[in-house]
Amino acid sequence: MIAQPRVAAALLLLAVTLWLVLARPRGLSEGAAAALGAAIALLTGLATLGDLVSGLTGTAGILVFLVSVMLLTGLAGAAGVFRWAAGLALLTARGRGWLLFVNVYLLGALITLLLSLDVTAVVLTPLVCALVLPLRLDARPFVLASAFVANTASLALPVSNLTNMLVYDLLGVGFWDFVHYLALPNLLALVLNLALLLALYWRRLPGRLRVSTPSFHLPPDPFFRSSLALLSLTVLSLLIAGLAGWPFWPFALAGAVLLAALSLTGGWITPRHAAGTVAWGLPPFVVGMSVLVAAVYRAVEPLVADLPAAAARLPGPLALASAVAATTLGANGVNNLPLSLAAIQLLRTIPADAAVSAAAAHHTLRDTLAFGTLIGVNLGPNLTVTGSLATMLCLASARRAGVHVTAWEFTRAGLLVSLLPMAVATFALWLLLGQP
Repeated sequence: MIAQPRVAAALLLLAVTLWLVLARPRGLSEGAAAALGAAIALLTGLATLGDLVSGLTGTAGILVFLVSVMLLTGLAGAAGVFRWAAGLALLTARGRGWLLFVNVYLLGALITLLLSLDVTAVVLTPLVCALVLPLRLDARPFVLASAFVANTASLALPVSNLTNMLVYDLLGVGFWDFVHYLALPNLLALVLNLALLLALYWRRLPGRLRVSTPSFHLPPDPFFRSSLALLSLTVLSLLIAGLAGWPFWPFALAGAVLLAALSLTGGWITPRHAAGTVAWGLPPFVVGMSVLVAAVYRAVEPLVADLPAAAARLPGPLALASAVAATTLGANGVNNLPLSLAAIQLLRTIPADAAVSAAAAHHTLRDTLAFGTLIGVNLGPNLTVTGSLATMLCLASARRAGVHVTAWEFTRAGLLVSLLPMAVATFALWLLLGQP
């Protein structure tokens, strides 16, 4: 029963930790909150040292990748690469407010797809605010577009989201298979999300912009050119690594170390500034949450042990839709990272060859539920401000720039512009999974 002391204690500890992560009392960082929760779980026996070791070893490569990408993009941002890209978005809008909105969305989609949604959250939102506020525009539609695209564009590639990389390792599918099944659903979701955002905010977008922009050119600054070149080469190497079946982290690490070495030896940036480009709280946040989720899962395992069997009895489309719905609700309730970690724990209990009921599908039950989980934890968090860390970072960055988006404003917009894209993406995924 849910009232058993161990279950109640584990759930209470997770709830308190999540509150600390979201509320950040006295400036407590997300990493410190998760580490504190994990430490309490270890000291009280809810979690074991084995959980900590598994959390460290299971996420080590992914965390090296994320830290490397943050360093690489942080240095590129300091060099002005993303400011230049934002200026290009303004230039190509040719004075049209709606086209500037589209360009901002497309820029966010590109950054998310190739570099991860967390980079979009950290890089794009302050750029957007700096771009539109001097033009005396209503910045809230642009901020909301930045937050929505960070989540919506993160589905198609393993590198686009930490949760993707975790499920990618679980599935053991090839890079091309991952892209084959998720690229089209992601594209449909992006197009629909953008169309609905334009319809929602059309009257709040300016008809014409009175701006004078310089002609397009690449700045001659060596810091800029080195950053742009290494960023491009790293993205290309990640795509090659995926196609070749190699791990991603060595290529991200090589690009980050090389750019950092060039930046420091060239005197383009100080060591302190370089270190400041990395969100060092992310590794303890991920490892701490993995320990907490392991503790909670161990406590509630008897209550959820029958869920895979129940899913196996559902017709294939309903099994997929159930996975999407459950992970969407869970992501918005407890954040998509801990939800993903819990879902992976459950998915590991499903035999690799377990079949989906109603043999219209040509994929196993675990594959079907895992792909559904990916839709839920990528597209689903667009419904609440706590759904993903990227959303929280976007809105926090906007607040620092003086642009305040309320939780209700975000949820209202999310319900209007995200549910239909998610449904269409789910249907498209089922059609693809049903192909031999």
